[in-house]
Amino acid sequence: YGPDLLAILTPIMFWQFMKHSFDIMLVPTEKKFCRVSCWCFLSIILVLIQIMLGAFVAGLDAGLIYNSVPLMGEQFIPYELSETGVSFASWGEPVFVQFVHRIAAYVLFVVICIFSVQALRLGNRKLSRVTLYVFLALVLQVSLGIVTLIHNVPISLALLHQFGAMLLLSCLLWAYFLIKSSRGN
Repeated sequence: YGPDLLAILTPIMFWQFMKHSFDIMLVPTEKKFCRVSCWCFLSIILVLIQIMLGAFVAGLDAGLIYNSVPLMGEQFIPYELSETGVSFASWGEPVFVQFVHRIAAYVLFVVICIFSVQALRLGNRKLSRVTLYVFLALVLQVSLGIVTLIHNVPISLALLHQFGAMLLLSCLLWAYFLIKSSRGN
């Protein structure tokens, strides 16, 4: 329960820290932030899901099966999935879990890019700076994931990849905090 509990408690503790320490970072309330807020919240939820999927990958040693990007073997969808099909039992199969983790990463990348464009369009200096941090954390996380996979998941890179997930989550929470604070919520 240790790492899972830490993954749940860290965002809550970070939010409380921001709530009591970041009041100088609040964004002025002159603009509407509803769309950006939704994209940011969706990004946070997807990162949390991706962290959970990453735990499945680590627990099943799924990163040791296919060490090529973007293909798994010689196909985008590994042949094991077309042979066995997909069922609830698939969550115990390393190939399936690695595939789902990859697909979730692609979706997460697109969603965070949409959030970043929407946030930058608001033209707020403080939010734009945090959005840049979010995007840099995303690029770092994707890069670490690819390098970790290509190098057959050495523990040092795997740990950096996990740290990158927490960094990305923290940057998204910071952005969400600014957006929500600006809306008076």
